[in-house]
Amino acid sequence: MAFYSNIAAMYNRIFPLDEDLAPFIHGYLPAAGGKVLDIGCATGVLANALGRMGHSVTGIDLDAAMVRLARKYQNTRVSFQAGNMLQLKNLFSPAEFEAVVCLGNTMAHLPDPASVRAMASQVFSILQPDGIFFGQIIHYDRILRDRLPGLPVIEQNGIRFERRYIYPEQESRLIFETVLTEFASGESQTNRVFLYPLTMQELKTGLESSGFQNITLFADTDKSALKPDSHALYFTGQKP
Repeated sequence: MAFYSNIAAMYNRIFPLDEDLAPFIHGYLPAAGGKVLDIGCATGVLANALGRMGHSVTGIDLDAAMVRLARKYQNTRVSFQAGNMLQLKNLFSPAEFEAVVCLGNTMAHLPDPASVRAMASQVFSILQPDGIFFGQIIHYDRILRDRLPGLPVIEQNGIRFERRYIYPEQESRLIFETVLTEFASGESQTNRVFLYPLTMQELKTGLESSGFQNITLFADTDKSALKPDSHALYFTGQKP
C-alpha cells in the first residue's frame, strides 16, 4: 500500500510503541507463552515486545516495505510475512492462535461493514476455543458526530505529522490526508488513503455475527469506560 510505503522509514518516529500495549495483551495470555497473530504489524515493534515476553508471534502486513523493516529487527520468537487480513483462512490453519491482535486503526482500511464481518469471521476461525481477539480503531462515532477536520498534529522525534479528514460526497469512506515533514532535511510529503469510519455499533455487530462473545469496548488499555468524546476505541472479543 503506497500510503504506508511512503512513510515506512519514519513510521517508528511517528508512532513509537505504547509501552502499555504489550503488558496489556500479555495479561490475557498463558504465563508459559502463547501463539499470537499481529494483523497490520507495521514495523513489528509490538510483535517483538510480545516475543521478548515469551510468546510466539506471527506478524502480517499488506505493505511490503513495512514487512522488510520488521524482518530487520525480528527476534527468534517472531516472524513476519506479507498478508491480507481478508485472506486469513488461506494463510493460517483453523484454531492456530490463542490471540489475534489488530491495532493501529488497521480495520478502518476495510472498505465496508461487510468486509469487517468477513475479516472477523476469519479471525474467529483461526482462534483456538477461549481465544481472544484484541483490536483498536479511532472512535469514529466522535469523528462523524462532530465532522472533525482531522486528528491532532504529531510533533516529535524530529518530525511533524499532520492528519486531516476529507468528506467526499457520494462516498461512505473518508479520505485521510497526511503531511509528513522531517525537520533535519526540510522535506515534506503528502499522502492520501481511503478509510472506512467504522462505528461502535457496526464493529459490535460484526463481532457478534462472527460468533464472538464477552465483547468489551473501552477507551484505553487501562480499560477506562468508552465515552462519546473518547479518541480511541479498544475492544476484546472471545471465541467460546
